[in-house]
Amino acid sequence: MGYDDFASDAVGDFPAKWVTNASGEIMTVDGYAGKWLNISKQGYYVPEFIKSLPDNLTIEFDILFIPLSERSGPNTADVGLQFINKTGKTAYEYGPDRSYFEISPYMGNINVGCYTYKGEKLLSNETGFKGIDRNHVFNYHIAVWRQKSRLRVYLNETKAVDVPSLLPADIKYNTIRFSTSLNNDGSTWLIGNFKYASGLPDTRNKLLTEGRFSTTGILFDVNAATIKPSSYGTLKEVATVLKENENIKVKITGHTDSDGDKNANMDLSKKRAEAVKAMLVKEFGIDGGRMETDGKGALQPATPNTSAEGKAQNRRVEFIKL
Repeated sequence: MGYDDFASDAVGDFPAKWVTNASGEIMTVDGYAGKWLNISKQGYYVPEFIKSLPDNLTIEFDILFIPLSERSGPNTADVGLQFINKTGKTAYEYGPDRSYFEISPYMGNINVGCYTYKGEKLLSNETGFKGIDRNHVFNYHIAVWRQKSRLRVYLNETKAVDVPSLLPADIKYNTIRFSTSLNNDGSTWLIGNFKYASGLPDTRNKLLTEGRFSTTGILFDVNAATIKPSSYGTLKEVATVLKENENIKVKITGHTDSDGDKNANMDLSKKRAEAVKAMLVKEFGIDGGRMETDGKGALQPATPNTSAEGKAQNRRVEFIKL
């Protein structure tokens, strides 16, 4: 997995873990916490720490759009996230195959599509989404869930896109890029809190043969036990194993990073484990008597809590066969 909240990058610099063929810089924005990467210039912005795109993955980030207060013309800017093939040694040698979704405030749309190696547009889908408006600031937490050929996109807690066959089965994408184009009026696009997590195709093997597995694919709201919709794929994997092996009982254990009060973290980790159990019962019909819950707070880190990546890996849920 990968995580970048740009905390280690200086304001005014381009982030160390990304590359671009345009320009951008780290910013802070009044009224919005943390640091943001400005991707307003037309071009591509690539997180270099992503080296492969498995069949089951989630990508999350916050996006902030700030229109120019005195507009010189219509805003036709859009920003997209593309699944692509890196074909060469440099950051910008890409093959033409790509699947994507993009946000277009000029049209008030979310668009998804797919192009083949010949540049042919295989699929196109547009859907309006309330709140995307070229004349107003908008700020969304976006979660993109790929499950083989299927692509789902969530804006905050609302599913905005669900296309079962967007990514062709015979094309192997190996990285992503943000693409910004047609920003002709000086409006600002920013992204923050970027997170990438691969799915767990070996869930069955780890639970049945090793007796446990750990996942960062079950995501929660900050300092809360509310499960995010993009966690559905990981939960479904767990539920499938439990349904197919009715004799298995498990203990669900929540873990946090070391930020904040240790007693609060302990309580939060227990509540998150309980929320996972409740979801497996309610959404997937798993017998609650087969599941125990526990929480360890920050007492058992998987990695040192000395970086954003390490903290993200420590915010995890473990399933232990009883």
